[in-house]
Amino acid sequence: MAKQSLSIVFALVILWLAGPVLADDLGKGNILFEWFDGTLGNNLNEFVDGRYPNYPDNPSSYAWRTSFDGPDGRADYYGTHVRGYLYPPADGDYTFWVASDDYSRVWLSTDEDPANKVLICEVTGYTGATEWTKYATQTSNLITLKAGKKYYIEALHSEGAGGDRLRVAWGGPTIGTGPVIIAGTYLAPFIRLVDLKASS
Repeated sequence: MAKQSLSIVFALVILWLAGPVLADDLGKGNILFEWFDGTLGNNLNEFVDGRYPNYPDNPSSYAWRTSFDGPDGRADYYGTHVRGYLYPPADGDYTFWVASDDYSRVWLSTDEDPANKVLICEVTGYTGATEWTKYATQTSNLITLKAGKKYYIEALHSEGAGGDRLRVAWGGPTIGTGPVIIAGTYLAPFIRLVDLKASS
């Protein structure tokens, strides 16, 4: 594991040891964006089929974001990986959207377990910054969620050349019809307490 990733993990372990109540909401209000430089671009398959060796445990860089909104114009030929937990504010039906340049996919679990994630929306080309309906696949079906539960959410994005971005939005009870970019109020990062061996 890269040293920069280890620094995050060690800091989070220290916080986690402070107690189970803190651990349950660890990092709430933020979500962690991880970036992988030097990719083929416009090709999510290189991540899922193992062609990019640093994914998912050795990102080139990372940043805490206070919403599910990545930076515009970061670089060319890189990938973005975002994992976290979603906390719905009320019981009811929610819709999700994704806008990205270039390709992206968004998964949501039926609960907090990543093993139960299902693909809910994707961009199969590229979109503008607020172009939420260019592709039918950008919009999810209605998804019933419950307040008081947390749900695992994940996004994967691949950038070629030119403009670049990744944004995930939603709409539903107390939020409005949307699309509204998911605020940190409803998010917490996915914490990996694994493999603490330092690499040289």
